[in-house]
Amino acid sequence: MLMKRVLRWVCCAALCVLALSEAGWANDKKEGQTFTQKQPENYYLAGAVPEVNGKVVFRRELELPGWSQDQIFDKVKEWLVRSEQQDQDIILNRNIVREDKAKGEIYVQNQEYLVFVDRGLSLDRADFSFLQRYICSPGKCVLEVSRLKYVYDNETHMAEGWISDDYALDKNKTKVYPGVRRQRIKTVDRVDELFAGLTGSFMVLQLAQTPVQAGMTGAPSVMFPASQTAPVQSGQVPAAPAATVPAPAPVEGAVATAPAVVPPAVPEEKGHWVAETPLPLPETQTEPAGLADTQTGEGTALPGYKRIAPQQIPGNIIKMLNDNWMLVTAGNDAKFNMMTASWGGLGVLFGKPVAFCFVSPLRYTWQLLDKGDTYTLSFYTEAYRDALQICGTTSGSDTDKVRATGLTPVTTPSGAKAFGEAWMVVECRKLMQQSLSPGAIVDSAERANWNTKPLNTMFIGEIINVWIK
Repeated sequence: MLMKRVLRWVCCAALCVLALSEAGWANDKKEGQTFTQKQPENYYLAGAVPEVNGKVVFRRELELPGWSQDQIFDKVKEWLVRSEQQDQDIILNRNIVREDKAKGEIYVQNQEYLVFVDRGLSLDRADFSFLQRYICSPGKCVLEVSRLKYVYDNETHMAEGWISDDYALDKNKTKVYPGVRRQRIKTVDRVDELFAGLTGSFMVLQLAQTPVQAGMTGAPSVMFPASQTAPVQSGQVPAAPAATVPAPAPVEGAVATAPAVVPPAVPEEKGHWVAETPLPLPETQTEPAGLADTQTGEGTALPGYKRIAPQQIPGNIIKMLNDNWMLVTAGNDAKFNMMTASWGGLGVLFGKPVAFCFVSPLRYTWQLLDKGDTYTLSFYTEAYRDALQICGTTSGSDTDKVRATGLTPVTTPSGAKAFGEAWMVVECRKLMQQSLSPGAIVDSAERANWNTKPLNTMFIGEIINVWIK
């Protein structure tokens, strides 16, 4: 009899151990599922989930010079309608619970799915509720996201006890605990999406309202391309800065629309598309008539180049970027790196001539752009196609690109770096920096294409010098 009891206890213990092992294995398997995060790991560390009086409150500011409070309020209402249509696959319920146009306040209660993994037969998500508060004032829109609540595996969690710094990070604040890693990362990404979508909405509206007739005055505009295929490297990302959008322009008269941009042909890593037959550059670059050497004063020259006004930049910028590519070079004499890019353009912003480019936060060059004040965009003849190919398919973190390409570094008057082989160097001072998100993409096909991919950061720089051979 005693032997039977012992055997029974042993069997029960074995079954318990087996059950616990299976549960633990299932948990490990769930945690081990891969999921897409939009930023490098250190983006989600200390400070990524801010708190106010012990409560998690995300706050983002959008600068809108020249916009009235009522204009901003109306555009936010339009954005809420459009974003609900865009997010219909994840939204469970969204209601405007309070709005006060006189105070410029809109409160929106959200309930949606926060999807961690959706791949094949694997679906891992939480029921996610939060409150959005839009605060509209002359020249500014503030978005606050608070009262974050999750229902996950039949358990209810508040953000303060699930994804906050104190709960989700180790004591050194250098690592997110695995058990809440996906919840914290996806929450931060979702808030970034909301803000980037709001910012992008104002920018799209601005494009559709900018007058093009000669003599008409209005807000400056910037032209945004449809897609980018620049190769990526490792880097880090800061918290999203306040974005700035130009003032609304008069609605009467002709309006400008963003031109169509064909898919760029840039060397890509990790299976991205590469044009098999890139269009050739001219072997020599002729200088258009009337370009005067405007450099003045000691220390303002770049040997071998003459300075021209931004309005005198020659060539078709779409062809130059799409077919011929450019190098984005950031850093200084102590440390610099260059990368090949084909996303960007020229325009006017805040009444200043600007150039803009788009760089993935995973790129090594991104770190230098983020920390630095000035940088250059440089253009080359077909003779340097191989050099640009190298710069687009290798990482400066582990490759000496100067040695690999044979390019000759030069230092511009502002201290930025470029290369003596370029036929044109556009010297820029950083004016604006903004991360993008799928929510800001209006085109449904492009939005679906980029929904699971990390998006780039837009850098807009004031053109301080243009150097041409």
